[in-house]
Amino acid sequence: MNPHIRNAKRSDIPHLKEVLNTIELFPAEMLEEMMADYLENQESQEIWLTAVENEIPIALAYCAPEKLTEGTFNLYAIGVKGDIQGKGIGAKLMTFLENQLQASGHR
Repeated sequence: MNPHIRNAKRSDIPHLKEVLNTIELFPAEMLEEMMADYLENQESQEIWLTAVENEIPIALAYCAPEKLTEGTFNLYAIGVKGDIQGKGIGAKLMTFLENQLQASGHR
């Protein structure tokens, strides 16, 4: 399994809800509201990533800036579909996210 990591998009929501339903990270019905600023606000600094296999999302990661700091981001959620955990997908998401933040001058 060699998933591709990219920014999440609105059309990923149904598959990301399926991921959430397999891991109980947070209720899947909260996802659209949680992603609203990211999807609707071009100024949003939130980062939502997904790992995709055959263009189907199988994992997610979400981080956002820490308030009252400069360049500090917090990871609020990371999860891999329950039946494919333990294959390094979460680690790959973390590395991708860390590299993206560093390249932007953040931490």
